[in-house]
Amino acid sequence: MIRRSPTRIDLKLDDIQEYDAMRREQESRKEQQTENRSSAEPWGPTVTKTKQEIIHERIGYVPQPRMT
Repeated sequence: MIRRSPTRIDLKLDDIQEYDAMRREQESRKEQQTENRSSAEPWGPTVTKTKQEIIHERIGYVPQPRMT
């Protein structure tokens, strides 16, 4: 196996500013979602998903019905 030399990673001020802006945007979206959830009906139906369904949703798998 051939090993290559390590690649230098440069962190610039623009990268840090972009990261901070994205983080603030994510935090604001998260706060809005929690506010929306708290204003929604607390006694509404809760759908529990199985572990497999959560994984499929995360990776974007859409099961197709079998045609026999």
